[in-house]
Amino acid sequence: MPQKGIVQPKGHRKVYIHDLGGLTRIPVYDGQTIGAGATIEGPAVIEEDTFTSLLLNRQSAVVDVHGNYLLKLPSLHEQRNAAAE
Repeated sequence: MPQKGIVQPKGHRKVYIHDLGGLTRIPVYDGQTIGAGATIEGPAVIEEDTFTSLLLNRQSAVVDVHGNYLLKLPSLHEQRNAAAE
């Protein structure tokens, strides 16, 4: 059973992210080791047995007590402000 709130990447991978200028080295997390209450900030990859999630810049995921990922995405206002930077 993963420890509550503990998050350590299992490694890193280069992923093409246009908004960050191309190939970007980002952390990769093993979903089986992510405990409840943990927050993962994008950009990051979360690998599970049945799916893989890519969190982009300004996105995050929190794991609830049932192992569900609750995604937080930037609002349209935040996205527009980021695009203007």
